[in-house]
Amino acid sequence: MVRFFGNPAFGCEVQKALVDFDKGNQLGLANVAQEYSSTLGRVNGAQAPSEFWYYWRRFFKFSDTNQLTPQELGQVDVESFLGGLGAMESTLGKPLAMKGMIMNWHIPYLAKLSDRFFCVSARVP
Repeated sequence: MVRFFGNPAFGCEVQKALVDFDKGNQLGLANVAQEYSSTLGRVNGAQAPSEFWYYWRRFFKFSDTNQLTPQELGQVDVESFLGGLGAMESTLGKPLAMKGMIMNWHIPYLAKLSDRFFCVSARVP
């Protein structure tokens, strides 16, 4: 799905066609054991969890740091960003859960974008 960051709803449809609608598991993608680990953000397997950074970076123009200025945040195409996430939810028929660590500096910004976001900031002891 992450390969289709430019049209994530289409990526969801492709995944459904390759996994959900492959009742005989002819492609061998269904019921693959999930490993919830990565090596420097890289995972194995088509259905493995992903940061989906290509999607985030499409809207949030990071440079050397992941902290954007208020002016840079003001240039985000919020309507398209939220529209892509909403299209994924609609296509999958369920809510999304995303870690989005790339946005750690901007949790308050995300929380203001939509009342459908549930943003949590973890404190490290």
